[in-house]
Amino acid sequence: AWHTVGFFTGERPVVSVTTHEGARARVIEFPGSPFPEASGDIVSEIKTALGNHFGHAGTIYLERLIKLITDKSDDLKKKTEQRVKQLKGMAPSGIDNRRASYFAAVWTAGAIAEEIFDFGGDPDVLIPKLFEEVCGERTDFAQKAMETISSWVMGNWNNFDTEKKEAQGEAYGVIRMRE
Repeated sequence: AWHTVGFFTGERPVVSVTTHEGARARVIEFPGSPFPEASGDIVSEIKTALGNHFGHAGTIYLERLIKLITDKSDDLKKKTEQRVKQLKGMAPSGIDNRRASYFAAVWTAGAIAEEIFDFGGDPDVLIPKLFEEVCGERTDFAQKAMETISSWVMGNWNNFDTEKKEAQGEAYGVIRMRE
């Protein structure tokens, strides 16, 4: 049992280990590589940098969050409730309606992070847009399986022999384009 929000990366969806619909309602999938155009070297550099410089932002974020909760708890709750209401108004199904509160929590957390770190994104635009994309998500498991496999292939493209190059490292297979 979990009582948190988590962000995961992996070769397969985290809900693949359960058949419980409640878990499926709480998990928001974004298949595909977060860096579709990046080379393996760039991804390795990012992993190394994150491994060497993790935890710094977390302390700053938590200190700010504690201050907000102490000084403006009611404002924070009210803003989150407004976000839930806005997202529920966009939800076409019961499962999407349930997801609205999870998205609203991420929206509030993202707004606080943007205020602190000035990443350059606008959670007030990004989160409703992401919510809209996820809403009405297909429950066609064969289609989702195909999307997951396609995403995995794209994420491991360098490990496949193609007409233009040989696999780098361990070869997972051969890809040939049909005319």
